[in-house]
Amino acid sequence: ESRFLLETLRDVAALPVRGYLEMERGRWRREGDLRPVPTAEVNEAIRRADLVVTLGAPGTGGAALQTSHARGRWIWGSSGQRSGAAGDWYLSVGPATPVSGAFAGLAPDSFPPGTAIADLTPGGRDWIGMSAQAGRRGASRPALVGHDSAGVRRIVVGVEGLWRWRFQGGASEQAYRSLVSASVSWLLRGADSSAGRAYLRRDVVERGRPATFEWSGGGAPRPVEIEFSGSGPIRRDTLVFDGAGKAEVFLSPGVWRYSLRGGGEGTLVVEEYSSEWLPAPRTLVAREASASAGANRVPVRTWLSLFGLAVVAFAGEWLARRRLGLR
Repeated sequence: ESRFLLETLRDVAALPVRGYLEMERGRWRREGDLRPVPTAEVNEAIRRADLVVTLGAPGTGGAALQTSHARGRWIWGSSGQRSGAAGDWYLSVGPATPVSGAFAGLAPDSFPPGTAIADLTPGGRDWIGMSAQAGRRGASRPALVGHDSAGVRRIVVGVEGLWRWRFQGGASEQAYRSLVSASVSWLLRGADSSAGRAYLRRDVVERGRPATFEWSGGGAPRPVEIEFSGSGPIRRDTLVFDGAGKAEVFLSPGVWRYSLRGGGEGTLVVEEYSSEWLPAPRTLVAREASASAGANRVPVRTWLSLFGLAVVAFAGEWLARRRLGLR
């Protein structure tokens, strides 16, 4: 489950993703190369993450979750506890929820069923994104629940076995990718008190590419003053957000430290590298020609008498063929 989820997050979110696996109690390994890492590194990654995704019961990293400033929490499994007999739990999508649009034109109850389900108890302000039924019969139980409180958004997935959606391919794989994309989009739209009223989507961009800030404050987006320093003279600008809550700023290559008016700061790196050919100042200079001029020549096409001679020859040939009865 963790491998499929991390791969999908990297594909659809277009954000830097770090994964850690607690394969033994208190022993962490980095996802990808399974290299052992200290617990302090995991705790620091949790503390600084903008979105924290946990699978199963929180182990030694549970304490770090309490100090995390992440605006979004995505929990797969409710404290690792299963309830009910293992079986085929077929899923259906709830109406008018942040993730319902991910299943437009798709039928989740025809996808591979879940293998087990946790006992989720939604609150009065929670929304239910997916429900499950055992063998398509019986009472419907919440399988995905979302909650937004005090600027922190949370999604809890109580059903196990969704990795089989991507493993099967086809429409179920597309539904899995759409579910991850819709969930991440909703979770990251929560307010971020540590980043101010706007946050930087990517902290490293190519030369010639804009640095994109996204509105994270409450209410409708409003212009925010920003100051850049570090590479060159101090630059002051204003972030003007569009209808999607995004604002773009173009900067020269270098390491920039930015600070937002009203709180929020960070570091932005603009690389020298660019995957596109970009306009640049002209570098060619005027030089004296080194080749000598050739002798004066008159092109043949300027000889009008030659064209006249060719016309007379063709006309004579035509008259001769006519007199001989040839066509």
